[in-house]
Amino acid sequence: MHALGLFAGALKGVAMSAEGQRMVEHIEASAEAMDGLFSVLLDISRLDAGIVEVHRRSFAIGPFMARLCRDHEQEARAKGLSLICVPSAAVVNSDPLLMERILRNLISNAVRHTQAGGVVVGCRRRGAGHVAVQIWDSGPGIPADQSERIFQEYYQLGNPERDRTKGLGLGLAIVRRLTQLVGCPLTFQSRQGRGSCFQVTLPLAGADAGDEPSAEKAAFGNLATGLVVVIDDEAAIREAMATLLGGWGYEVVSAGSGDDAIGRLATCPARPDLIISDYRLRDGETGAEVIERLRLEYNETIPAMLITGDTAPDRLVEAQTSGLLLLHKPVSNGRLRAAIVNLVGSSGSEARRQDTLR
Repeated sequence: MHALGLFAGALKGVAMSAEGQRMVEHIEASAEAMDGLFSVLLDISRLDAGIVEVHRRSFAIGPFMARLCRDHEQEARAKGLSLICVPSAAVVNSDPLLMERILRNLISNAVRHTQAGGVVVGCRRRGAGHVAVQIWDSGPGIPADQSERIFQEYYQLGNPERDRTKGLGLGLAIVRRLTQLVGCPLTFQSRQGRGSCFQVTLPLAGADAGDEPSAEKAAFGNLATGLVVVIDDEAAIREAMATLLGGWGYEVVSAGSGDDAIGRLATCPARPDLIISDYRLRDGETGAEVIERLRLEYNETIPAMLITGDTAPDRLVEAQTSGLLLLHKPVSNGRLRAAIVNLVGSSGSEARRQDTLR
């Protein structure tokens, strides 16, 4: 899947007929849909591994909710639903990236399960120190005897055929874990046949709101040329990465191991500008070890990232402790490109933060 996404991205730069371009767009859309399913599974693994960190700060909840509603406007309109965001001047204190994940899941669920009427997103004050973000819908409602089961992994109401377009049944399981992690209580009320209201209670902040989450300000910009070292023991991935990065203007040296990389770089006069390595290589070698070897070879802290297909919690913890930016296969071309820009243009700390939970 990872190689397929990379090849599809590279293919977009090849001259072809309009029909060919249309087919490439369909391939890319299918790969992105599968990436979305894998990402949901990885969210559970990351939470189980305890590697998701909370970074609280003050931010305005009104523009935050409005942006999330705009992202779901098209889906709601296609179903003939109204999607209303009630303005709010409240300033809250929480982790904006994790809170986005929570509210995006709840709004998406509300739109997906509502067939007529609409969805309303807004806030209500709760005493002097808290505000509750509420997502109301006019959907089918939740039977009283299912009120706990809906938070179980892989459990879905109204999807006996297991239609994957309706998700995996992990959204509410992730929402509950995240609200517990950030310390923001999650409650809901529902009337069967009338609709539901999910509510997340956040503490108010006394300070002025900060900027919007930095992830929202990320821009690809112009990619600088340079030398990128790609290390992966899968030949298809090495070829796909070389093709894609070459199309973006980079010179690429690809290798299947640490020894292979050092051997190929021995005849290369340029110092690498970036190292991209798979985490688990052959013969027990890890990408973190290879990156450290190359940095020692040049006596410089060369920007680097790890890419992994592992989902086991112990593996994720092991990779996370390296301190390197960690991306999970399949990596979308947009996320890969943004990560490269962040790493080459900065120390990479913000890139690590932004990919904590995606």
